[in-house]
Amino acid sequence: MRGYCILFILMCFAASCVAQHLPDTVKLKEAVIVEPRAQSFIIGRSSQTIDSNWIKLNRQNSLAEMLDGSSHLFLKTYSPGGLVNTSLRGMAANHTAILWNGFNLQSPLNGQLELSLIPAFFIDNLEIQQGGAGAMWGSGAIGGSILMASESKFNKGLTISLNSGTGSFGKMQQGAKISFSNKRWSTTTRIFRHSSDNDYRYRNSTIAGNPVERQENAAIRQYGLLQQSSMRLGSRQALSFFGWWQFNDRQIPPTLTTAFSTARQQDESLRTGLQWQRKGKAADLSIRTAWLHDWLQYADSSISLSSVTRSHSIVSEAEAKLRLPKFSRLNLGLNNTYTTASSLKIKNAEQKRNTTALFASYSKSNKKSTATGSVSLRQELIENEFAPMIPAVGFEFHVLKRKIVLRGNGSRIYRLPTFNDLYWQESQAHGNPDLKPERGWSSETGFDIKNETKLWQYGLGVTAFAISTRDLIQWYPLGNIWQPVNRNRVFSRGIENEAHLQRKWDSWQFRITASYSGTRSTLAEAANEQNRGNQLIYTPIHQATATARIAWKELEFRYRHHHVGSRFTLQDNSAWLPAFQTGTLLIQYAARFPSSQATFHIRINNLWNADYQVVEFRPVPLINYEAGISLKLNNRS
Repeated sequence: MRGYCILFILMCFAASCVAQHLPDTVKLKEAVIVEPRAQSFIIGRSSQTIDSNWIKLNRQNSLAEMLDGSSHLFLKTYSPGGLVNTSLRGMAANHTAILWNGFNLQSPLNGQLELSLIPAFFIDNLEIQQGGAGAMWGSGAIGGSILMASESKFNKGLTISLNSGTGSFGKMQQGAKISFSNKRWSTTTRIFRHSSDNDYRYRNSTIAGNPVERQENAAIRQYGLLQQSSMRLGSRQALSFFGWWQFNDRQIPPTLTTAFSTARQQDESLRTGLQWQRKGKAADLSIRTAWLHDWLQYADSSISLSSVTRSHSIVSEAEAKLRLPKFSRLNLGLNNTYTTASSLKIKNAEQKRNTTALFASYSKSNKKSTATGSVSLRQELIENEFAPMIPAVGFEFHVLKRKIVLRGNGSRIYRLPTFNDLYWQESQAHGNPDLKPERGWSSETGFDIKNETKLWQYGLGVTAFAISTRDLIQWYPLGNIWQPVNRNRVFSRGIENEAHLQRKWDSWQFRITASYSGTRSTLAEAANEQNRGNQLIYTPIHQATATARIAWKELEFRYRHHHVGSRFTLQDNSAWLPAFQTGTLLIQYAARFPSSQATFHIRINNLWNADYQVVEFRPVPLINYEAGISLKLNNRS
């Protein structure tokens, strides 16, 4: 620990010395609260930046609804507004790091974050990074990372945005965003409300004749507030505050094999942070801290069950990015995360964990920036024990006049057991304090082709990947008690493809995109030898998406078709859910005026009325509709 402190002080001193020689003409153009490591030091990894227009089109939906249909991300949806598990590259939900403004929001209790509870209205920038990134984000970034960010811009005047939408099954959503900024100040307030009865009809495939029934006990109510303010301190510094409060109240619907459900879950979260940034010609400095609080109550009156869990995390981080001679860059950082979790279901009613991480990245390019390489290292100290050192390397080569990019990346990965894995205690499930961290390696290689002519633009990306994870933590029945153990080794490998074609002429725009992912995620070692070589449950081998967009002036048509292959539901691969295909049609019209804009949209989900289940015995809605209007007023337009 003392070594970390000395190294960090030297790092800050060195960075400050560099910064003191900066010319005063360097200006901080925007106080954008994003994670700079993602853009500068993750070299050679495939990623998907979500189209900003698609984010705006989904401002009345959740993050899960916005990402549904992405071929590289599988969403294990139990019901609309209900539990949604995320899977990237064949790994589990707790193998995906989910960051907001650079802070990891994975629950310390179960290592997950439900995307169905995150309003897309609170997100400005979104990127999905495939593959292991433990050297950047630490424990849990094995299958990939989802990076969300909000931003504050200066000198934009007063902007007011209002949106309201309605849809099938009693869906209602309202949101308001008020922003004001001048040359020195920027502040943005967003509020949202969402409710839905979710009393949709479905076909019950477990009853002869497949009768149509209506979903019950599936309503959801949500409220939220996001505040973000930034202040320029001179021409090179900014101080930013951000806070996000949200309350969710949702019923848990029954499965097809249960007659009714009285289960209910309420969540409340508060995420606040403070960040100081100094941007210079030779060095960027940032210091930030955040307090993350989550409260959850699960109750089921039919079995007299009520369980409350709480967690708090205090995250402090300092980071310096130095621009070195000869096209080199160095990033040094120190992170400390102190986490507590409390519940009557946890051993001793409360558990704590303190993690200190030192991370560094170095990247170098040639003079023409046609060749770039990077090396990263991360060392974490958890309580009084060192975690495995996490190295990562990456490269990119631009050839044929930058029309082709050859890239590759490899890194070590690991995941700490969660508090539930270690300390959960109830009559039928016990945690295991002797669990070891999951560990392994992640690698990928591929190429991207981009070109454009006077009329056309087109591109193609191909990536091959492999992830090997040992000591996988899974819960098994040991006698009458469920308990997690380190038993399995998982080998996930596959290929991901993306292609797009675009043309503009006069007032017309046309773009078509297609993507495919093929993933074999198998048990290389299994607790039950008979399951060795089997595909992991709820992991589709094939996923594909195609999107066509046609726009004429301010009128836009967009159709997305999504295919998900069959998924096994038992580890011996003796049972599976059939493949399904869905279609989504969206029509939007924007009316623009000198200082305002009004946008209208209609959306049809499950256009082909497909009857399918993502999770066994959990029906999803047939064809359903949404409509909404958004207004934007700006005094400087």
